[in-house]
Amino acid sequence: MPVDGAAPEACPREDRIMPSSRRARASLLLPVLAALTLSGCASAVEPVAAETPAAQPAVEPSPSPAPTEPADPLESAAELVVRPEHLDVVDATGAVVAELSYDLPTVEFVGALTTVFGSAPDLETYEATYYRPQTDHYLWDGFDVYDDLSGYLDGDAPEEWEWVTTDEPDTRDMNVQIYARRPVVGDIEVRTTEGYRPGDDFDWVDSIEGNASTRHPQWFEGRRPPVALETGPEIGERFYDAVPNAYSVVFFVAHSDPPLGELTQIGAPWNIGVPF
Repeated sequence: MPVDGAAPEACPREDRIMPSSRRARASLLLPVLAALTLSGCASAVEPVAAETPAAQPAVEPSPSPAPTEPADPLESAAELVVRPEHLDVVDATGAVVAELSYDLPTVEFVGALTTVFGSAPDLETYEATYYRPQTDHYLWDGFDVYDDLSGYLDGDAPEEWEWVTTDEPDTRDMNVQIYARRPVVGDIEVRTTEGYRPGDDFDWVDSIEGNASTRHPQWFEGRRPPVALETGPEIGERFYDAVPNAYSVVFFVAHSDPPLGELTQIGAPWNIGVPF
């Protein structure tokens, strides 16, 4: 019993002496008492539940961008460079993005230039004569494409002649010829590899070393002969020692009707190394 006025012991003392008559029972109760004693003496600690991370919303995968159609390189054209056997299509950086051979089918060649210039040409057909086959002319404002058709004149007299077009390949020359009449067509500049342009002064171009020696020896008297500005590889035996049998880019004077003075143009492919 606790003494009056004294505070009870917080925990029973282990060194307290028990009567001998209770020792045997006490030995059986000791483990239980020890557990109860310790649980009563220990400070109560409330367990803290571990925080669980908030669930992250599922991230939807980004859809793959739809493949885009590659831009037509012809639409990037800034210049056309006239070469002996083809046109170089050049972009604003100076890179050649396409080559248009004069041997392409006419529809393909004209279609490519329609994309480059951004407009379709007018079409005029020139009837055949004794010395010239029927020719389709595709005309832009400052640039022409001529397609001389394969065929023949049928009839016994000139007034009866009628042109008959055939599917035979054009063996006279390359399939089409071009004539650049202005230095800028739409917003496309036209030049040669050396920088000559339609409208340049003929005497100046003709005076440059290397150009005059390429004149055609059979050019009409009284007319200024064309000057070859760039010549491609030879395609056959020479007819003239000084002039290769090859296609060239030529610079020449065109006469208008009615006359508007001398108009210089650039044409290709011209073979000025063969007789007319």
